[in-house]
Amino acid sequence: DGAEIGDRARIDAHCFIGKNCKVGPDTHFHPRVTLLERCTVGARCILNSGCVIGGDGFGFIPGKDGHTKIPQLGMVEIQDDVELGAQCMIDRASLDKTVIGQGTKFDNCVHIAHSCVLGKNVIILAGTIFGGSVLVGDNVTLSGNCVVRDHVKIAPGTNAAGGSGIAWDITEPNKIYFGFPAFEFDKVRPFYFHIPEFATLLERVKKLEEKQQGQE
Repeated sequence: DGAEIGDRARIDAHCFIGKNCKVGPDTHFHPRVTLLERCTVGARCILNSGCVIGGDGFGFIPGKDGHTKIPQLGMVEIQDDVELGAQCMIDRASLDKTVIGQGTKFDNCVHIAHSCVLGKNVIILAGTIFGGSVLVGDNVTLSGNCVVRDHVKIAPGTNAAGGSGIAWDITEPNKIYFGFPAFEFDKVRPFYFHIPEFATLLERVKKLEEKQQGQE
């Protein structure tokens, strides 16, 4: 009821498009895509099988009698020329909207929590998950299995290596980050090269301490 489908859009078998949704022209939904109420998808987008757009954000208030669900009243806006791999999940915002910026591309199995806003031409590889209310600048690349904490801001042009955990704001653009938690790669590279030697170094320190104690 009230859904709008643009010219030349292709909706494959077993898709669901909810009330008051909008799908732009030349967009392609592969089989079993779900677009829930009031969410919008722009022009020339590709959503692969199993994507769910507009599921409830994860919000609960703990109390003595259990957890009370916070109503998720917002929506999802997917802008033009976005491609989502299979089984991507983008939750609706708590109040306003979750935004996926123009030209952004997701690999399979990416999860975007409520109220996140992603800029243009963002690349996110498989298995990456976002907490809520994350702000991502243009041209950011997150490699596979990254984890982004809620309410973090990521500067434009940031590149995070696979498995990185982004636990705080990244304010300087066009830097490479690595590790869990993630640090600027150029600053931590010498440290990581010596990790295999730590056990030997600790043993040497222990022997030196024992030798010093024997001389006292």
